[in-house]
Amino acid sequence: MATPDKKTQKYDRQLRLWGERGQSRLENSHICLLNGNALGTEILKNLVLPGIGQITVVDGNKVQASDLGSNFFVVESALGQSRAKTAAALLKELNEDLREVHVVEQDAAVWAQASTVDSLAPYSLLVASELPPLALRTLAAAAEKRNIPLVAARVNGLVGLVRIQYPEHVVIETKPDFALEDLRLDQPFSELRQFTDAIDLASLTSAQYAHVPFPALLIKARDLFAARHEGKTPSTRAEKEEYKKLITSEYVKDQITVNVEEAVKNAYLAYEPYAIPSDVQAILDDAKAVTITHDSSAFWVMAHALRKFIATEGQGKYLPLKGSIPDMTAETKDYVRLQAIYHNQAEKDAQTMISYVREACKSVSREESYCSEEDVRLFVKNAMFLKLIRYKSIAQELDAAGLNRDELEMQLMDPSSSAGWYLLFRGVDQFYLKHSRYPGAELSADLEKDFSELSACVDEVIQHHGLAVSISKSNDSALNEDMLREMVRFGGAHLHTIASILGGVVAQEMIKLLTQQWLPMDNTFVFNGIVSASAVISV
Repeated sequence: MATPDKKTQKYDRQLRLWGERGQSRLENSHICLLNGNALGTEILKNLVLPGIGQITVVDGNKVQASDLGSNFFVVESALGQSRAKTAAALLKELNEDLREVHVVEQDAAVWAQASTVDSLAPYSLLVASELPPLALRTLAAAAEKRNIPLVAARVNGLVGLVRIQYPEHVVIETKPDFALEDLRLDQPFSELRQFTDAIDLASLTSAQYAHVPFPALLIKARDLFAARHEGKTPSTRAEKEEYKKLITSEYVKDQITVNVEEAVKNAYLAYEPYAIPSDVQAILDDAKAVTITHDSSAFWVMAHALRKFIATEGQGKYLPLKGSIPDMTAETKDYVRLQAIYHNQAEKDAQTMISYVREACKSVSREESYCSEEDVRLFVKNAMFLKLIRYKSIAQELDAAGLNRDELEMQLMDPSSSAGWYLLFRGVDQFYLKHSRYPGAELSADLEKDFSELSACVDEVIQHHGLAVSISKSNDSALNEDMLREMVRFGGAHLHTIASILGGVVAQEMIKLLTQQWLPMDNTFVFNGIVSASAVISV
């Protein structure tokens, strides 16, 4: 075997995770970080190491003594110098494959408030670390118009928060932990039907019967059940039990063999009606799939073609066949033949989809290469697992009626939930809007006064959204006074351990967004380092 090239050897483990396609997307990405503080640099570290292509660091701060205690990407000799340049230089040393490093020595809040749709054009993803509320809202509005992902992250002592905003994120390679089998036993396609019909169970010896693949046993039993019930398939509990008894008794010679056990275990595949998953159906029903234009993305062009496939080839309800089969008890020759049967049908479906996609491209004046054959095949292979995520914008979240009150209130009913910290971060934002600093952030701050004012700010957030919650004096509550005091005590400080943990979480979610693989978290993540707990909230 040929020796793997240097790049393959270097990125071997991650190539096994997201493949060359995912690696290429990382290498062609340009990340813009606002604020090179401890959290910001930890995020970039976890992106530079796996091979991100370009980074831009926006930060007008100088390295201070406080940075030395929390930020591993500044050094004592850099005191008083540009924090952006210092951090960028040390990040560059982590990976020679980082092609370009850009530095913008400007206050991140000022840069964010001056951002426009055009100024964000060079970037694949924006990540804002500790951006003040007004600046974040301005940046979020521009990112939404540009349709690029924005990740806002912050740390306050032992707690942290991450928020994703992305108007539209589509995922083809969701990589589910438990993928549904698609064997089409409820309505076998012609080649599978011929394979099954050629097997005469009554004439087989015990040894031969013990190696009949379970899909054939299920189809045979389904046919027998239908013949005895006027063409019906099992639907009631009693009928399903009767169907399973047919599998274990009708043709079994001496004893229940492994293939019969496999058939009983997978009996539902023969009588449960085929259904397109709800997430996929939502994509098919989306206006962007129904009507495509020259500006439609390749994903929506393929989704449009998929609608036509289902309506014509799929009898109005079937997706293209995935083409893989699980391991099963069978003679090698029979298993290989069954594999070929499914592969052939899947290839036929793929070719049909390719032709429909080409028609769709032509209809909106796009070249065939707009959706490459490789793209279409990947789409077809994962058609059962497609996912569309439309994140709520930050502006919507801040609107009085925009917050998901039901979910937040439900989580806050659990005293062990970390969801209360979300409201505290919102209260801290209110405090910042009034004082241009975080509670407890200045050495001269009156901590008791800051605590009282922060309490009032949290109450404002609660009333603004009409939440049926309140700050409790008891620490046996998901939102209590002890938590507020901790928020004031932290004073906006970055602890490296928490910044490191949260930096890893953020980078992981960013990789999901960039590679378009796996499902990123839904909206907001809160980490409570005091008790090592977390919560995901779709606010």
